[in-house]
Formats: sequence, C-alpha cells, structure tokens
Amino acid sequence: MCVTCADVMVDGERPASVNGACPHCGQPVLGRQLEENQGQQVSGERLLAYLTSDAFRKRMRSVLHAVDDLRHLQAEERKRYEALWGAQEEALSGIEKLAGHIQGQVRAMVEGRDRC
Repeated sequence: MCVTCADVMVDGERPASVNGACPHCGQPVLGRQLEENQGQQVSGERLLAYLTSDAFRKRMRSVLHAVDDLRHLQAEERKRYEALWGAQEEALSGIEKLAGHIQGQVRAMVEGRDRC
C-alpha cells in the first residue's frame, strides 16, 4: 500500500490487494504480500546481517574490481580500434587519390586531350 493509502481503512481493516497492488493507487502492497506468503517471510535482521558482513563486502569489492577491469579493457580496445581506423582512413585517402588520377586520365583520353 502506498504512503497516501497507508491509513485507509475499510470496516476497520486494510483494503484487500488486487493482484498484489493497492486498489486505490496501484502500488505494490508489500505488507499484504508478506502476509499472504507467510512461510516465505524474509527476516530484516538476517538481510541486514548479510549486507553488513565481510562476505558481502568482499563480493561487492570483487564486482567493483571486475567492472573496473572491464572498463580498462574497453578503453584499451577503443584505442586499438581508433588507431586501426586512422590507418584505414589514410589508406582509403590514398586509394581515392589514385582513383582520381585514373579517372582524370580516362576522361582526358575520352575527350581526346591526351593520347597514349
């Protein structure tokens, strides 16, 4: 139930959820969902203990290191590709220049300005 609807009472009870959502605002009804799933309640204390444990800290550090490693690899790959693209652009420029010379030569021949 949302904060706005939290105090709404129908005949002294909270309104029933509709598909796990507050019938007034459509927000998920966490409290009602936990009540409906009685055998599957998660202990807040257990969750807090896990989130503050050394095991969780180590795992999160590992995740952050892996993210840093991935970013480094992506930066290195970008540098390699940018260098390769620069070399390709240079080669393409040379090809276009040579093709332009050939085109000019052929045009001159067709127009009769140059005889081989």
